[in-house]
Amino acid sequence: MIVKLTNLLSLLVCFMSVSGQKLEFTYGGYNNYKYSDYLKIPLPKLRAASVKLQLGDSAKACAYLKEAIKNGLYEPIRLNSSYKSLAYRKEWPGLLQMLEKRRKQYQNPDNIEINTTDITNFFKVLDKIDSPYADSILMSEYFLKGSQGLKAFLDLKLANKPETMVFKIREQNKFYNSIRQMDKEVALLIPGIKNATKKLEEYYPESIFPPFYFIIGIFTIGGTPDIGNGLLIGSEFFSLTPQTDTTELSETQKFALYDTSRLVPIVMHELIHIEQKNPWGTTLMEQCIIEGACDFIASLVIGTNPNPKLHEYGNAHEKELYLQFINKQTSTDFSNWLYNGSKKRNAGVPPNLGYYIGFKICEEYYLKNKNIKETIKKILEIEDYNFFFLESGYENKFK
Repeated sequence: MIVKLTNLLSLLVCFMSVSGQKLEFTYGGYNNYKYSDYLKIPLPKLRAASVKLQLGDSAKACAYLKEAIKNGLYEPIRLNSSYKSLAYRKEWPGLLQMLEKRRKQYQNPDNIEINTTDITNFFKVLDKIDSPYADSILMSEYFLKGSQGLKAFLDLKLANKPETMVFKIREQNKFYNSIRQMDKEVALLIPGIKNATKKLEEYYPESIFPPFYFIIGIFTIGGTPDIGNGLLIGSEFFSLTPQTDTTELSETQKFALYDTSRLVPIVMHELIHIEQKNPWGTTLMEQCIIEGACDFIASLVIGTNPNPKLHEYGNAHEKELYLQFINKQTSTDFSNWLYNGSKKRNAGVPPNLGYYIGFKICEEYYLKNKNIKETIKKILEIEDYNFFFLESGYENKFK
């Protein structure tokens, strides 16, 4: 008990000293912090709005949505899909206007924020990871000094528990110490990222370009647009060099490890998720098209395939995969096709084959249409996935 109290006091001291924050933390205050009250990111406010909506308190739900927008939310699809029952409220038009104003801030790719400071800060903290107070150090010198994206990572993947990350870093310390060049590696790719965003704007003028946050995590997020206020990239996934020490990594982590040549394609994949006007899929068909569309449009924009390992296997087994897929197309179980990197598979079979199938459906549509701008607009604004599949003519390839 004494050790726990000592660690807690140390943690609170670190909290109070960060960036001159004048917060009178108590034990209760610390628990509030753990539950995201002070993070100033959209996700906790969206969750609170959802709870209030379920409880029938629509006025408070609208108030939380307003706070989420103030904290960086820019996605109208979230409101229109999850909170559309609030459309009768007098506050609703104002919320949509706030969102539109926020989106307009992100229309020019020349003004895009590409934040890599979290990588630099991580390696400063890495030297202190064996300290008995490493969790409080990580919180105060990494997370609280970090970007909005890093704080979203703390909330989304660590449940606001820095000790989870401390344990993983200590367990794989050789790996993290061998990738200290990541800030320089990512900096070299920024011009390529900016060129790709300008190309996307050329093809799809309605595009927006919210902040890109490059962090160092613990192999839980390669890339995601789901933080509500930007695009998050876990740079550790792209740190493979001849000097990278992988001896402490799992086989799944080794398979997911790439060099930085994959970084621009992944950034574009996640950015295209942000541009998609269609809601999240509920069937395997829908979700495969949503994910495959991002890879396909990214390939048109950057001129290379974002997922070469996947396509090498897929091209060799395309008909077999198609026949398996078509029998499961209406399923709501994605586990054999998507987001299954940690699932045990037969030797040589890569995860996420649904990305490949969705890519091929979009590719077949493009080969019939031949117009890049029209194809990208059609794919990003799909309203009926089954109709799009039929329009693509992909099934005719196997008759």
